[in-house]
Amino acid sequence: MLHVQPHDIFERRDRDLYCEVPISFPLAALGGQIEVPVIGGVEKLTIPEGTQTGASFVLKGKGMPELNGYGRGNQYVIVRVEVPRKLNHEQRQALRQYALAMGEETNGDEKGLFGRLFRGDR
Repeated sequence: MLHVQPHDIFERRDRDLYCEVPISFPLAALGGQIEVPVIGGVEKLTIPEGTQTGASFVLKGKGMPELNGYGRGNQYVIVRVEVPRKLNHEQRQALRQYALAMGEETNGDEKGLFGRLFRGDR
């Protein structure tokens, strides 16, 4: 019986490899390139504008080799959009401006649903 030990980065499913990669909110919203780990190095991956958490991208032929020596599996990269835990003043202001441009309310604004409910506006 063949046993495959767990890996810190990759999960193996037959010939295919899976890995999860964190990306920032600006990168997910605006798009760009990242480097992702592959067996034996790194590959550039283009993240399209508007990418959501859980989006999956395929790197063809970057998985495990077939035992008989013909071909390789694929590598699937699943992205996870990370939300920063702490923001400095400039970052906080930029996000508030973004929220206003989107018509969203943020902390301190009582114009949202709960603010209206507690004031009696409906």
